[in-house]
Amino acid sequence: MLHMGLGVGQMVSRAWKRAVAFGTRTHCLDTGETVEGAREALLETARVDRFGAVTAHLEPRHFSPELDEITFQNILQDAIKHWKAEGRVAVWLHVPILQSRFIPGAAAQGFTFHHAEKNQSTLALWLAKGESRLPAYATHQVGVAGE
Repeated sequence: MLHMGLGVGQMVSRAWKRAVAFGTRTHCLDTGETVEGAREALLETARVDRFGAVTAHLEPRHFSPELDEITFQNILQDAIKHWKAEGRVAVWLHVPILQSRFIPGAAAQGFTFHHAEKNQSTLALWLAKGESRLPAYATHQVGVAGE
C-alpha cells in the first residue's frame, strides 16, 4: 500500500533514511546533524594528559536526547580506533547522570567503572598493551591533625 501518494521508490528511500545501521555502517537517521555533532564533539573536546591518556566528557549540549545508544556506541568505537592510532594509552570517560544511557555502549567497548560521584560516573579503558596501569580510585582519606 502506498502512503500519501508516494511511489514505491520514495517509500523505500524514506524507510532507508530512518533505518539504523549497526557495526561499522553509517547511521542514517534524520538526526544526521546530531550524529556528526556528537562525533566531532567527542574527538574535539577530548584532552590528552601528560601521561598520554585521553579525557572525554559527555556533555549534554553535545550529546542530545535524540542520539540513540547504538549510534553512540558506534561513535565511541570510531573514537577509540582514532585514539589507538594516535598511540594513546587510556581513555577516561566522564558520564553525567543524565547521560547514563550511554554507559552500556561504553561497557560494550571495554570500559569499566572507575568511580562515581554525586552527578557523574567516570569510566576507564586501558588501550596500551599489557595490564592496565591506571591508578585505583582512592577509597580513604588519611589526615594528620595538628595544632
